[in-house]
Amino acid sequence: MSRRDRVDVFWAGTGLLPLVGLNSRAVLTVHDVVERVAPQTMDRHALWASRLFFQRSLARADAIVSNSAGTADRLKTNFGYSVAAVVRPGISEVFRPRSEKHTLTVLARYRVNRPYLLSVSTWEPRKGLEQLIHAFLRMKSEGLIPDHKLVLVGERGWKDSTIVELARKSEAVVSLGFVEDASLAALYSGAEAFVYPSHYEGFGMPVLEARACGARVVTTDLPELREAGGEDAIYISPTEEGIRSGIARAVAAVAARPINWRDWNWEGSASILAQVLLDGSNVPTSKMRPRDRAQAS
Repeated sequence: MSRRDRVDVFWAGTGLLPLVGLNSRAVLTVHDVVERVAPQTMDRHALWASRLFFQRSLARADAIVSNSAGTADRLKTNFGYSVAAVVRPGISEVFRPRSEKHTLTVLARYRVNRPYLLSVSTWEPRKGLEQLIHAFLRMKSEGLIPDHKLVLVGERGWKDSTIVELARKSEAVVSLGFVEDASLAALYSGAEAFVYPSHYEGFGMPVLEARACGARVVTTDLPELREAGGEDAIYISPTEEGIRSGIARAVAAVAARPINWRDWNWEGSASILAQVLLDGSNVPTSKMRPRDRAQAS
């Protein structure tokens, strides 16, 4: 299709490029390098697809963009490629603090009572849900958060049988599955804290969404998650003890300051990407010939 339509630039937004027959200039977006950082958490088919095609896609790309400075650094360290630009995700105006009336309406629809802790992710090993549920249930049993529920938003993924078994152990763990954005914003707004103990992320979109809705955020101390969490988040080790400490600090903390979604709008992100798509000079320095690399520097 690309050859037939004679496209000027092919943008690969999923992290992989067609490796045969692509005649146009190619721009590759890299969302994470999970195959290097946390391969044990991946579905085996996705892992082998990444191992077979990711490095070849990097080599084929005429320009690479990443979704965070952290991902850019890991690309350079692990694969030797520099990015043409960092294009951070945006958020829409739906993610803003919701009124008490709207929040209560959504909570009633999902049969969720306050106080509750919230976590939003696919059910898979990298997200730290197993450690989160263990930490939460221990704190409940010790009387530290006797009235709290743990609300999990997100669909089942892979290697999640232990998570499913743990979630069924207590009525205090409430699984909602997929929740559409407008209702999710209300869940963020009404939460005592948003807890995101991921072992690795390329950026951490739910952290940004939670901040925009005014939620206190507890998340892992990783460069990528610090980009999403800013100065107001509580940073932890994604262990049971680390999560316990973060939750304890969050429930005792003052209300968080919501960020303005306009500072993270998609238009700004798209404009950076557009410049890369239109600029034919953005070739990663690791792909240049020695003479060209010297001239670029």
